[in-house]
Amino acid sequence: MRKLFDAMSRHALEAGDKAAVSDSEGVVCRGELLAKVIGLAADLKIQSGTIGILAPNGIDWVIAQLACALAGVIAVPLPTFFSSAQLGHVVRNASVGLILTTDRTKPQTLESGVTTRLIGNHVAATGLPEPADGFGQIIYTSGSTGQPKGVRHESGQIAWSVAALASATGATAEDTYLSVLPLPLLLETICSIFIPAMLGAHVHFDSVLAEQVGRGDAKGISKSFELNQPTTSVVVPQLLKQWVGELLARSEERRVGKECRSR
Repeated sequence: MRKLFDAMSRHALEAGDKAAVSDSEGVVCRGELLAKVIGLAADLKIQSGTIGILAPNGIDWVIAQLACALAGVIAVPLPTFFSSAQLGHVVRNASVGLILTTDRTKPQTLESGVTTRLIGNHVAATGLPEPADGFGQIIYTSGSTGQPKGVRHESGQIAWSVAALASATGATAEDTYLSVLPLPLLLETICSIFIPAMLGAHVHFDSVLAEQVGRGDAKGISKSFELNQPTTSVVVPQLLKQWVGELLARSEERRVGKECRSR
């Protein structure tokens, strides 16, 4: 992860006021993002056990994810659409010792019995430290056919995937990424957090749509893409089907409207 944070530091120095991450709540620039990540990472280094992340798609999640990578701790994404029983199983199974959360999602952690910390409740800092060893992620399945099962991904695997995908897609700092998939998906974490951070690109999170998608509803996807005009995004076949369906429906509405006006 050394290359990632060296790149983030360079981007912050070159154009620290350039937008890095945005969601419905606001925007953070490159310099502010790095400072917030450094501040939270300093707190996480003294924690024991794995770190759970339970937050909406957006700025807070990005800060928590990158802080875990800098601090060298194991991160466990906790889907907001999991039931209390599923979340409890993941917390116990992964030996989660702390959950990073937000005001909005903190109520979901109450039954876990695990210490929580609001992602925004830390002091931003300067001076990039040496990234600690040990970072990784445990990604859990949806548990649709039983209890969620975890798969561990090491730092080297993630870093290799970031570099390979960035190269294969030809991504650059001029790209604007639109995130509509839940961040507990490793591919979405790589494409919406690590690659933009490494390149200095901008990512916007449609938090509401991502929450819907996690629950199996992609309604409104065409409007999100029309509004945000991204240069790149990751979607799955089900989302493409919904997107095409919405475009066809709108086309039909316009056709009928023209016929009615011509009569």
